[in-house]
Parts: sequence; structure tokens; C-alpha cells
Amino acid sequence: MKIEDLTKSSYGSTSTTNIPGDPVLFYSYAFYKGKPVGVGVWDYASEKCLSAIILGDDKEKVYLNKIDPNDLRMSGALHELESSFEVFLKE
Repeated sequence: MKIEDLTKSSYGSTSTTNIPGDPVLFYSYAFYKGKPVGVGVWDYASEKCLSAIILGDDKEKVYLNKIDPNDLRMSGALHELESSFEVFLKE
């Protein structure tokens, strides 16, 4: 499974970095072939998935295009994905 294969839910939340020119980010559950597999963050305008955390075949946490924790502009997105993934696991 590649990050390009994931689709987003129509329900989710948005955020910005408050830096002019940065994309609006959309967080939602990530789907593969219509089944929920994890959580992702998309560029709201282009609808391109930027990063995702999915549940692997062996029920392990798998990162697709993991956000660099040292990227201060996107560190909030990584934290949001980690928190959202914990909620996903409980549902």
C-alpha cells in the first residue's frame, strides 16, 4: 500500500501553521479500498495525502511518509496524527 492509495473521510478537522503560503491541513481517518486503515493528514487544497499512520498486517503501527519530528513547521501535524491514531485504535 502506498500513500497515494489512501483516501480521506469527508469528516475531519483542519489546521494551519499561521505561516503565509503554508497549506491548510486536513486530518481524518485514512481509507484503503473503502476500509478504514488509520489516520492521515492531507493538503486541503490539493487533497494530496502528506503523511499517514496505518495499522499494518501484523497490527503494528506503520508510518507512510513520516513527518520529520525536527521539522518545526510540521511537528504539530505529527503530534496530531499520533493522537488521532490512538483514538482510531480504540474505535
